[in-house]
Amino acid sequence: MKPRIAVLSNVNMNYMIRLLKKEYEVYDSEGYGNELGTLMNPASSYHSFEPRITFLLMDLMEVLEHELDEAAGVSSIEQWFGMLENCLDSRCLYYISDAYLWGPELEVVWDPDRKRALEAIWQEKLNELCKKHSNVFILPYRHVIEKLGEENTFSLKMWYLGRILHTNEAQKRLAELICEKTSLQSRIPKKVLALDLDNTLWGGLA
Repeated sequence: MKPRIAVLSNVNMNYMIRLLKKEYEVYDSEGYGNELGTLMNPASSYHSFEPRITFLLMDLMEVLEHELDEAAGVSSIEQWFGMLENCLDSRCLYYISDAYLWGPELEVVWDPDRKRALEAIWQEKLNELCKKHSNVFILPYRHVIEKLGEENTFSLKMWYLGRILHTNEAQKRLAELICEKTSLQSRIPKKVLALDLDNTLWGGLA
């Protein structure tokens, strides 16, 4: 049986999801941009699907609502993680993307210190969540972008046409990353507690 996975995002990832469906049973998301609403609603089709692993691939600029003020960013990020934590199910595994801040606003007002500060806030909250919950892991989204380069990862043209932030090549690489993490989880050994009843195993009947 193919593993059941869900990919939730605040940007259009339809191409990547189509690629993943060749390998796995993938939740058909009710659009994008409502990942927390989907998780919080017990009557949503997501909960009926019962994915084994949920991947949250988040665009930080959208989480910030394109507001680059650091104080406002702290508030938005803390609110997002607070709401997410209330949705976590101990029976499910979660991979949450790390931060890479990109958008046309940064081209207009380039401030590398502000960019790094906002990314660091996201990373700090993500690290805290992973330490607190053993079923939460980091999806190395940033590494994919750094290997491809911004010019090969993001497409302003496709963003304005259909809110498709990532190029096909970037979505292909992200699909490969999700396949890698899904495969890894299927190979992780499970802990088993074996108890020996008196006179059964050691010097006994078996």
